[in-house]
Amino acid sequence: MNKLLGYICCFVGIALFIHSVLSVIQHKSYLRLTNKPFEHIPYDIAAESIIALVIASYGIINVAPKLTTIKINSHLSKRERRQFINHNLAMYTSSSSSSSSS
Repeated sequence: MNKLLGYICCFVGIALFIHSVLSVIQHKSYLRLTNKPFEHIPYDIAAESIIALVIASYGIINVAPKLTTIKINSHLSKRERRQFINHNLAMYTSSSSSSSSS
């Protein structure tokens, strides 16, 4: 049920955003026909865009899978300590040699 609500919110948010874009295009063409300067987007269109963003974001959050934790200790315990020391030494020698050649 929660995932279905997420898909519905995504669809509604995207539809509202498309509608607000079309409203801005129509507003600009109206201003061009009446020879009025374009000062800003009307507030109702801006509010519709923000509401569309919030609804679509809520839907995307509900559709996305759960995040898994990264267990770094199990990964690091498989490597030997010498590999870390050699890797760090290689970084220091390469950075010091590049700075001395400059």
